[in-house]
Amino acid sequence: DVRFIESALAYALNCINWKNIREDEAKQERERITRDLHDDVGALLLTLIHKAESEENTILAKNALKGVRDTIYSLRDDNFATFNATLSNWREEIVQRTDAAQVKLLWNIDEFPDNYCLNPRQRINLDRILRESITNILKHAHPQTIDICINEKDNKLQIIIIDDGISSDSSQWQANTGLCSLYARAKEIKSDINWETLDVTSAWDKGTKLTITLPYMEK
Repeated sequence: DVRFIESALAYALNCINWKNIREDEAKQERERITRDLHDDVGALLLTLIHKAESEENTILAKNALKGVRDTIYSLRDDNFATFNATLSNWREEIVQRTDAAQVKLLWNIDEFPDNYCLNPRQRINLDRILRESITNILKHAHPQTIDICINEKDNKLQIIIIDDGISSDSSQWQANTGLCSLYARAKEIKSDINWETLDVTSAWDKGTKLTITLPYMEK
């Protein structure tokens, strides 16, 4: 099913050690994987979308297909996305999810120059980090409001996500698969990621604050 395909895809990509393959071989391997993903997995997911018997399965298949396309995008070294375009995509997806969950979204974004870009790996890893973080908030915290702030500070890109939902001491969280994946994705793009539990001494009274920082890059 769709979840199995997503898991198999993630496993296959993580098994590839690019450092142990010469650059020319790595390029050929990336091109081969790109073709396979497009021709095989992409085609299968399109079939699932057309044959899905429920709206839920259609959405799952579409999300899986988007993941495949993002992965194909990330395998190309020359695909640099402007950050403003990426921000627009993030907002569109998050608005859909918060609206569906009847959660208020506050979107506070600084202006970024047109020459500010993310490389393919930065973009896809941040996509996945944000998606998983929003999933965790909606699933476990049940907030009324989510506040997302994205700005440049001290020559670094800073992404802050605050929710006013159910919280617990972040220092006591167990490093489960999802949390380990977030740390791994952040490390891969030389990013820092940390959580802070909010209390009555903060402006929000309760909830959790997630902060992601990574080097600021212009192209």
